Amino acid sequence: MESIEEFARGAVEFCSRLVRVKSLSGAEGDAVALVAAEMKALGYHEVEIDAVGNVVGTIFAPDSKDGRSVLFDGHIDTVGATDEAAWSVDPFGGAIVDGKVFGRGTSDMKGSIAAMVYAAGYLARAGLAGGAVHVSASVSEEVLEGAALAFILEQYHPDIVVIGESTGLALDLGQRGRTEIVIETHGVAAHSSTPELGICAVEKMADIITALRGLDMKSDPLLGKGVLVLTDIISTPYPATSLVPHVCRATFDRRTLVGETSPGAVSQVNAVIERLASCDPQMRARACIADADYLSYTGKRLAGPKVLSSWKTPETSEEALAAKEALAEAGLPAPVKAYSFCTNGSGSAAMGITTIGFGPGFEGQAHAKDEFIEVDQIMKATQGFIALGRSLSRSSRQMRLF
Repeated sequence: MESIEEFARGAVEFCSRLVRVKSLSGAEGDAVALVAAEMKALGYHEVEIDAVGNVVGTIFAPDSKDGRSVLFDGHIDTVGATDEAAWSVDPFGGAIVDGKVFGRGTSDMKGSIAAMVYAAGYLARAGLAGGAVHVSASVSEEVLEGAALAFILEQYHPDIVVIGESTGLALDLGQRGRTEIVIETHGVAAHSSTPELGICAVEKMADIITALRGLDMKSDPLLGKGVLVLTDIISTPYPATSLVPHVCRATFDRRTLVGETSPGAVSQVNAVIERLASCDPQMRARACIADADYLSYTGKRLAGPKVLSSWKTPETSEEALAAKEALAEAGLPAPVKAYSFCTNGSGSAAMGITTIGFGPGFEGQAHAKDEFIEVDQIMKATQGFIALGRSLSRSSRQMRLF
Protein backbone atom coordinates (compact mmCIF):
# COMPACT_ATOMS: atom_id res chain seq x y z
CA MET A 1 0.00 0.00 0.00
CA GLU A 2 0.97 3.64 -0.32
CA SER A 3 3.23 5.25 2.25
CA ILE A 4 2.04 7.80 4.79
CA GLU A 5 3.89 10.47 2.83
CA GLU A 6 2.00 9.55 -0.36
CA PHE A 7 -1.29 9.82 1.52
CA ALA A 8 -0.23 13.16 2.95
CA ARG A 9 0.51 14.49 -0.54
CA GLY A 10 -2.96 13.38 -1.55
CA ALA A 11 -4.35 15.45 1.32
CA VAL A 12 -2.60 18.56 0.00
CA GLU A 13 -4.12 18.09 -3.46
CA PHE A 14 -7.52 17.39 -1.92
CA CYS A 15 -7.32 20.62 0.11
CA SER A 16 -6.76 22.52 -3.14
CA ARG A 17 -9.80 20.88 -4.70
CA LEU A 18 -11.93 21.63 -1.64
CA VAL A 19 -11.03 25.33 -1.81
CA ARG A 20 -12.27 25.45 -5.42
CA VAL A 21 -15.74 24.47 -4.20
CA LYS A 22 -17.38 27.39 -2.40
CA SER A 23 -19.02 26.37 0.86
CA LEU A 24 -20.38 29.44 2.61
CA SER A 25 -22.55 28.72 5.64
CA GLY A 26 -25.91 27.57 4.35
CA ALA A 27 -24.49 26.53 0.96
CA GLU A 28 -22.16 23.63 1.80
CA GLY A 29 -23.90 20.94 -0.27
CA ASP A 30 -21.38 20.70 -3.12
CA ALA A 31 -18.40 20.57 -0.75
CA VAL A 32 -20.12 17.91 1.38
CA ALA A 33 -20.70 15.83 -1.77
CA LEU A 34 -17.02 16.17 -2.68
CA VAL A 35 -15.92 15.00 0.78
CA ALA A 36 -18.34 12.05 0.66
CA ALA A 37 -17.03 10.99 -2.75
CA GLU A 38 -13.42 11.20 -1.55
CA MET A 39 -14.18 9.11 1.53
CA LYS A 40 -15.76 6.40 -0.63
CA ALA A 41 -12.82 6.44 -3.04
CA LEU A 42 -10.42 6.01 -0.10
CA GLY A 43 -12.23 2.88 1.09
CA TYR A 44 -14.20 4.11 4.12
CA HIS A 45 -16.47 1.39 5.45
CA GLU A 46 -19.45 3.73 5.83
CA VAL A 47 -20.23 7.22 4.51
CA GLU A 48 -23.43 9.02 5.52
CA ILE A 49 -24.92 12.48 5.06
CA ASP A 50 -27.37 13.32 7.85
CA ALA A 51 -30.51 15.46 7.93
CA VAL A 52 -28.56 18.61 8.78
CA GLY A 53 -26.16 18.05 5.88
CA ASN A 54 -23.08 16.86 7.80
CA VAL A 55 -21.06 14.10 6.14
CA VAL A 56 -19.54 11.40 8.36
CA GLY A 57 -17.22 8.65 7.20
CA THR A 58 -16.34 5.67 9.39
CA ILE A 59 -13.72 2.96 9.48
CA PHE A 60 -13.93 0.00 11.84
CA ALA A 61 -11.38 -2.34 13.37
CA PRO A 62 -11.96 -6.07 12.68
CA ASP A 63 -13.53 -6.22 16.14
CA SER A 64 -14.75 -2.67 16.66
CA LYS A 65 -16.14 -3.53 20.11
CA ASP A 66 -12.59 -3.98 21.42
CA GLY A 67 -11.68 -0.33 21.64
CA ARG A 68 -12.99 3.18 21.58
CA SER A 69 -14.87 5.34 19.12
CA VAL A 70 -12.95 8.44 18.03
CA LEU A 71 -14.48 11.32 16.08
CA PHE A 72 -12.32 13.76 14.13
CA ASP A 73 -14.39 16.86 13.34
CA GLY A 74 -13.83 19.77 11.01
CA HIS A 75 -16.37 22.31 9.76
CA ILE A 76 -16.72 22.54 5.99
CA ASP A 77 -18.40 25.95 5.92
CA THR A 78 -16.42 29.15 5.49
CA VAL A 79 -16.96 32.86 5.76
CA GLY A 80 -17.01 34.87 2.54
CA ALA A 81 -14.01 36.41 0.82
CA THR A 82 -14.79 40.10 1.32
CA ASP A 83 -13.16 42.55 -1.09
CA GLU A 84 -11.94 39.83 -3.46
CA ALA A 85 -10.16 42.46 -5.56
CA ALA A 86 -7.79 43.07 -2.62
CA TRP A 87 -6.60 39.44 -2.63
CA SER A 88 -3.34 38.76 -4.43
CA VAL A 89 -4.64 35.28 -5.40
CA ASP A 90 -8.03 33.94 -6.43
CA PRO A 91 -9.72 33.21 -3.05
CA PHE A 92 -11.41 30.19 -4.59
CA GLY A 93 -8.60 29.04 -6.88
CA GLY A 94 -6.80 26.69 -4.50
CA ALA A 95 -3.41 27.74 -5.87
CA ILE A 96 -0.33 25.98 -4.48
CA VAL A 97 2.55 28.45 -4.51
CA ASP A 98 5.87 28.48 -2.61
CA GLY A 99 4.87 25.64 -0.31
CA LYS A 100 1.46 27.07 0.57
CA VAL A 101 -2.13 26.37 -0.47
CA PHE A 102 -3.99 29.66 -0.87
CA GLY A 103 -7.70 30.41 -0.67
CA ARG A 104 -10.67 30.96 1.57
CA GLY A 105 -11.00 28.16 4.08
CA THR A 106 -7.51 26.71 3.66
CA SER A 107 -6.62 27.30 7.30
CA ASP A 108 -10.20 27.48 8.57
CA MET A 109 -10.43 24.63 7.95
CA LYS A 110 -10.30 22.69 4.69
CA GLY A 111 -6.62 21.87 5.13
CA SER A 112 -7.47 20.05 8.34
CA ILE A 113 -10.48 18.27 6.83
CA ALA A 114 -8.30 17.06 3.96
CA ALA A 115 -5.67 15.77 6.41
CA MET A 116 -8.29 13.99 8.53
CA VAL A 117 -10.02 12.44 5.52
CA TYR A 118 -6.75 11.08 4.17
CA ALA A 119 -5.47 9.97 7.58
CA ALA A 120 -8.55 7.82 8.11
CA GLY A 121 -8.25 6.61 4.52
CA TYR A 122 -4.77 5.37 5.36
CA LEU A 123 -6.09 3.65 8.49
CA ALA A 124 -8.86 2.01 6.44
CA ARG A 125 -6.10 0.20 4.53
CA ALA A 126 -3.53 -0.25 7.30
CA GLY A 127 -6.10 -1.28 9.91
CA LEU A 128 -6.89 -0.39 13.52
CA ALA A 129 -6.02 -2.32 16.68
CA GLY A 130 -9.52 -1.74 18.01
CA GLY A 131 -12.50 0.55 18.00
CA ALA A 132 -13.65 2.87 15.24
CA VAL A 133 -12.62 6.17 13.71
CA HIS A 134 -15.19 8.63 12.38
CA VAL A 135 -14.40 11.76 10.35
CA SER A 136 -17.04 14.47 10.09
CA ALA A 137 -17.19 17.48 7.83
CA SER A 138 -19.82 19.43 9.71
CA VAL A 139 -21.85 22.42 8.57
CA SER A 140 -22.94 25.80 9.92
CA GLU A 141 -20.12 26.22 12.45
CA GLU A 142 -19.37 29.77 11.36
CA VAL A 143 -22.89 30.85 12.34
CA LEU A 144 -23.65 28.53 15.25
CA GLU A 145 -20.75 26.52 16.69
CA GLY A 146 -21.60 23.07 17.97
CA ALA A 147 -25.23 22.99 16.81
CA ALA A 148 -24.75 20.80 13.73
CA LEU A 149 -22.13 18.67 15.48
CA ALA A 150 -24.71 17.79 18.13
CA PHE A 151 -26.62 15.72 15.55
CA ILE A 152 -23.44 13.74 14.83
CA LEU A 153 -22.72 13.18 18.52
CA GLU A 154 -26.24 11.96 19.20
CA GLN A 155 -26.00 9.43 16.37
CA TYR A 156 -22.45 8.12 16.81
CA HIS A 157 -21.82 8.55 20.57
CA PRO A 158 -18.02 8.85 20.30
CA ASP A 159 -15.84 8.29 23.35
CA ILE A 160 -13.35 10.97 22.27
CA VAL A 161 -13.65 13.99 19.96
CA VAL A 162 -10.65 15.56 18.23
CA ILE A 163 -11.38 19.07 16.97
CA GLY A 164 -9.26 19.80 13.90
CA GLU A 165 -9.27 23.61 14.13
CA SER A 166 -5.85 25.16 13.62
CA THR A 167 -3.40 24.64 16.49
CA GLY A 168 -0.12 24.89 14.60
CA LEU A 169 0.25 21.16 15.37
CA ALA A 170 0.09 21.86 19.11
CA LEU A 171 -2.28 19.97 21.40
CA ASP A 172 -5.11 22.25 22.50
CA LEU A 173 -6.83 21.15 25.69
CA GLY A 174 -9.48 23.82 26.13
CA GLN A 175 -11.13 27.04 25.09
CA ARG A 176 -13.15 29.86 26.57
CA GLY A 177 -16.90 29.74 26.12
CA ARG A 178 -19.00 32.40 24.45
CA THR A 179 -22.30 33.96 25.46
CA GLU A 180 -23.94 36.56 23.26
CA ILE A 181 -25.61 39.13 25.50
CA VAL A 182 -28.14 41.66 24.24
CA ILE A 183 -28.99 44.85 26.15
CA GLU A 184 -31.96 47.03 25.28
CA THR A 185 -32.52 50.51 26.66
CA HIS A 186 -35.90 52.21 26.39
CA GLY A 187 -36.49 55.95 26.37
CA VAL A 188 -39.10 58.40 25.11
CA ALA A 189 -39.18 59.63 21.52
CA ALA A 190 -39.16 63.38 20.91
CA HIS A 191 -38.28 65.90 18.23
CA SER A 192 -34.55 66.56 18.26
CA SER A 193 -35.23 70.31 18.46
CA THR A 194 -36.75 69.73 21.91
CA PRO A 195 -34.73 66.83 23.38
CA GLU A 196 -35.77 67.79 26.90
CA LEU A 197 -39.22 66.37 26.10
CA GLY A 198 -37.80 62.92 25.46
CA ILE A 199 -35.38 60.41 26.91
CA CYS A 200 -32.56 59.36 24.58
CA ALA A 201 -32.14 55.57 24.66
CA VAL A 202 -28.68 55.86 23.07
CA GLU A 203 -27.41 58.12 25.86
CA LYS A 204 -28.63 55.60 28.42
CA MET A 205 -26.83 52.86 26.53
CA ALA A 206 -23.67 54.98 26.52
CA ASP A 207 -23.84 55.13 30.32
CA ILE A 208 -24.13 51.34 30.48
CA ILE A 209 -21.25 50.78 28.05
CA THR A 210 -19.02 53.07 30.11
CA ALA A 211 -19.94 51.32 33.35
CA LEU A 212 -19.36 47.85 31.89
CA ARG A 213 -15.75 48.75 31.10
CA GLY A 214 -15.09 48.58 34.82
CA LEU A 215 -16.16 44.96 35.21
CA ASP A 216 -13.49 42.74 36.72
CA MET A 217 -12.84 39.66 34.57
CA LYS A 218 -11.39 36.45 35.99
CA SER A 219 -8.39 34.72 34.46
CA ASP A 220 -7.37 31.09 33.90
CA PRO A 221 -3.77 29.85 33.53
CA LEU A 222 -4.60 27.88 30.37
CA LEU A 223 -7.59 29.69 28.88
CA GLY A 224 -6.57 33.28 29.57
CA LYS A 225 -8.82 36.12 30.66
CA GLY A 226 -12.58 36.47 30.43
CA VAL A 227 -13.80 39.09 27.98
CA LEU A 228 -16.81 41.36 27.54
CA VAL A 229 -16.70 43.35 24.30
CA LEU A 230 -19.28 45.42 22.41
CA THR A 231 -19.85 43.99 18.92
CA ASP A 232 -22.76 46.02 17.52
CA ILE A 233 -25.24 48.74 18.38
CA ILE A 234 -28.32 50.16 16.68
CA SER A 235 -31.05 52.62 17.64
CA THR A 236 -34.76 52.84 16.78
CA PRO A 237 -35.86 54.45 14.59
CA TYR A 238 -32.96 53.98 12.20
CA PRO A 239 -32.23 55.91 10.14
CA ALA A 240 -33.88 58.81 11.93
CA THR A 241 -34.48 62.42 10.98
CA SER A 242 -34.89 64.97 13.75
CA LEU A 243 -35.84 62.32 16.27
CA VAL A 244 -34.58 61.38 19.71
CA PRO A 245 -34.31 57.54 19.56
CA HIS A 246 -36.56 55.73 22.00
CA VAL A 247 -34.91 52.27 21.78
CA CYS A 248 -31.27 51.22 21.61
CA ARG A 249 -30.04 47.65 21.25
CA ALA A 250 -26.43 46.61 21.81
CA THR A 251 -24.81 43.19 21.51
CA PHE A 252 -21.88 42.05 23.62
CA ASP A 253 -19.59 39.06 23.22
CA ARG A 254 -18.82 37.53 26.61
CA ARG A 255 -15.97 35.01 26.69
CA THR A 256 -16.42 32.78 29.74
CA LEU A 257 -14.05 30.58 31.69
CA VAL A 258 -14.57 27.13 33.18
CA GLY A 259 -16.72 27.65 36.27
CA GLU A 260 -18.54 30.65 34.82
CA THR A 261 -22.10 30.21 33.56
CA SER A 262 -24.07 32.10 30.96
CA PRO A 263 -26.84 33.04 33.44
CA GLY A 264 -24.11 34.26 35.79
CA ALA A 265 -22.56 36.39 33.03
CA VAL A 266 -25.95 37.99 32.29
CA SER A 267 -26.61 38.57 36.00
CA GLN A 268 -23.23 40.32 36.25
CA VAL A 269 -24.32 42.75 33.50
CA ASN A 270 -27.78 43.26 34.97
CA ALA A 271 -26.23 44.09 38.35
CA VAL A 272 -24.40 46.98 36.69
CA ILE A 273 -27.63 48.16 35.05
CA GLU A 274 -29.48 47.98 38.37
CA ARG A 275 -26.77 50.03 40.06
CA LEU A 276 -27.10 52.73 37.39
CA ALA A 277 -30.90 52.65 37.68
CA SER A 278 -30.68 53.23 41.42
CA CYS A 279 -29.11 56.62 40.66
CA ASP A 280 -31.04 57.37 37.46
CA PRO A 281 -34.83 56.94 37.57
CA GLN A 282 -34.99 57.32 33.78
CA MET A 283 -32.79 54.25 33.20
CA ARG A 284 -34.92 51.47 31.74
CA ALA A 285 -32.82 48.58 30.48
CA ARG A 286 -32.32 44.83 30.71
CA ALA A 287 -29.78 42.28 29.49
CA CYS A 288 -30.61 38.81 28.17
CA ILE A 289 -29.05 36.01 26.13
CA ALA A 290 -29.48 36.29 22.36
CA ASP A 291 -31.25 33.55 20.42
CA ALA A 292 -30.20 31.89 17.17
CA ASP A 293 -32.52 30.63 14.46
CA TYR A 294 -30.80 29.28 11.37
CA LEU A 295 -31.59 26.91 8.50
CA SER A 296 -28.94 24.51 7.21
CA TYR A 297 -28.63 23.95 3.47
CA THR A 298 -30.94 20.92 3.81
CA GLY A 299 -33.66 23.06 5.40
CA LYS A 300 -33.10 21.67 8.90
CA ARG A 301 -33.64 24.31 11.58
CA LEU A 302 -30.87 24.96 14.10
CA ALA A 303 -32.15 27.12 16.93
CA GLY A 304 -31.43 27.94 20.54
CA PRO A 305 -29.69 30.40 22.84
CA LYS A 306 -26.31 31.70 21.65
CA VAL A 307 -24.35 29.98 24.39
CA LEU A 308 -21.16 27.97 24.02
CA SER A 309 -19.53 26.23 26.96
CA SER A 310 -15.92 26.70 27.98
CA TRP A 311 -13.97 23.48 28.46
CA LYS A 312 -10.67 22.08 29.66
CA THR A 313 -9.32 18.54 29.38
CA PRO A 314 -6.74 17.83 32.11
CA GLU A 315 -3.23 17.43 30.76
CA THR A 316 -2.86 14.42 33.06
CA SER A 317 -5.95 12.67 31.69
CA GLU A 318 -5.49 9.29 30.03
CA GLU A 319 -6.57 10.66 26.66
CA ALA A 320 -4.31 13.72 26.74
CA LEU A 321 -1.31 11.64 27.80
CA ALA A 322 -2.01 9.09 25.06
CA ALA A 323 -2.36 11.87 22.48
CA LYS A 324 0.91 13.50 23.50
CA GLU A 325 2.76 10.19 23.42
CA ALA A 326 1.31 9.24 20.03
CA LEU A 327 2.23 12.59 18.49
CA ALA A 328 5.72 12.47 19.97
CA GLU A 329 6.32 8.99 18.56
CA ALA A 330 5.16 10.32 15.18
CA GLY A 331 7.85 12.99 15.39
CA LEU A 332 5.41 15.72 16.40
CA PRO A 333 6.15 16.69 20.02
CA ALA A 334 3.09 18.83 20.62
CA PRO A 335 3.18 21.64 23.21
CA VAL A 336 -0.02 22.10 25.21
CA LYS A 337 -2.09 25.25 24.83
CA ALA A 338 -5.73 26.34 24.36
CA TYR A 339 -7.80 27.83 21.56
CA SER A 340 -8.33 31.58 21.74
CA PHE A 341 -11.61 31.32 19.81
CA CYS A 342 -14.66 29.07 20.09
CA THR A 343 -14.91 25.74 18.30
CA ASN A 344 -17.33 22.85 17.90
CA GLY A 345 -15.57 21.45 20.96
CA SER A 346 -18.06 23.40 23.05
CA GLY A 347 -20.74 21.01 21.84
CA SER A 348 -18.86 17.80 22.57
CA ALA A 349 -17.46 18.94 25.91
CA ALA A 350 -20.92 20.10 27.04
CA MET A 351 -22.15 16.53 26.42
CA GLY A 352 -19.43 15.17 28.70
CA ILE A 353 -17.30 13.77 25.86
CA THR A 354 -13.53 13.99 26.28
CA THR A 355 -12.38 16.62 23.78
CA ILE A 356 -8.96 17.66 22.49
CA GLY A 357 -7.80 19.90 19.65
CA PHE A 358 -5.11 19.24 17.04
CA GLY A 359 -4.79 20.61 13.55
CA PRO A 360 -2.63 22.25 10.90
CA GLY A 361 -2.37 25.99 10.27
CA PHE A 362 -2.42 28.98 12.55
CA GLU A 363 -5.30 30.86 14.15
CA GLY A 364 -4.25 34.20 12.67
CA GLN A 365 -5.01 32.97 9.14
CA ALA A 366 -8.70 32.40 9.86
CA HIS A 367 -10.93 34.82 7.91
CA ALA A 368 -7.86 36.73 6.71
CA LYS A 369 -7.16 38.20 3.26
CA ASP A 370 -4.86 35.91 1.23
CA GLU A 371 -5.62 33.07 3.65
CA PHE A 372 -3.23 30.15 3.28
CA ILE A 373 -2.01 26.97 4.90
CA GLU A 374 1.48 25.56 4.58
CA VAL A 375 1.85 22.31 2.67
CA ASP A 376 4.19 21.05 5.39
CA GLN A 377 1.51 21.62 8.02
CA ILE A 378 -1.04 19.55 6.08
CA MET A 379 1.42 16.71 5.61
CA LYS A 380 2.49 16.65 9.25
CA ALA A 381 -1.13 16.89 10.40
CA THR A 382 -2.03 13.88 8.26
CA GLN A 383 0.71 11.94 10.01
CA GLY A 384 -0.51 13.25 13.37
CA PHE A 385 -4.13 12.26 12.73
CA ILE A 386 -2.99 8.76 11.78
CA ALA A 387 -1.10 8.49 15.06
CA LEU A 388 -4.04 9.84 17.07
CA GLY A 389 -6.51 7.52 15.34
CA ARG A 390 -4.40 4.49 16.14
CA SER A 391 -3.75 5.48 19.74
CA LEU A 392 -7.07 6.92 20.85
CA SER A 393 -9.18 4.13 19.31
CA ARG A 394 -7.49 1.58 21.54
CA SER A 395 -9.33 0.37 24.63
CA SER A 396 -8.54 2.01 27.95
CA ARG A 397 -6.36 -0.98 28.90
CA GLN A 398 -4.51 -0.85 25.57
CA MET A 399 -3.93 2.90 25.94
CA ARG A 400 -2.23 2.36 29.29
CA LEU A 401 0.07 -0.21 27.67
CA PHE A 402 0.90 2.02 24.69
